Amino acid sequence: MDLLKYIFLINRHVRKEVQRELGGKLNFLEFKVLLTVYRGVESQIDIVEETGLSKGTVSKALKKLEEGGFIVRKRSGRKYAVVLTESGQSIMQEFENLTDVLGRKMLAGFEDEEINALERFFRKMLENLEER
Repeated sequence: MDLLKYIFLINRHVRKEVQRELGGKLNFLEFKVLLTVYRGVESQIDIVEETGLSKGTVSKALKKLEEGGFIVRKRSGRKYAVVLTESGQSIMQEFENLTDVLGRKMLAGFEDEEINALERFFRKMLENLEER
């Protein structure tokens, strides 16, 4: 199916751009974990569930993120809460800016109604994939 090929190629290109722009600071898995924390997921077990990564992978990523000064882990009862530091907030702001630039680049030449239709189509595809 050509559509899946295009989605894969777009995803690969965006990942390369993000890696190039934020490269040296984080690898992709660390970034994925940091993005999950940025979106409000605070416990390690919830990060595992949200990302689909193994406990060990998440643990290693959190350790590297903590060593890099992007997060802190704070004890909350029997669990640890993961919180972004100022550096973590800063790199996520860089990411937000980058996604704005990439979004404008990808959608250059599209009419507003085409963009709205595309958003509806992708939302529906995601809903279809999330159905169990």
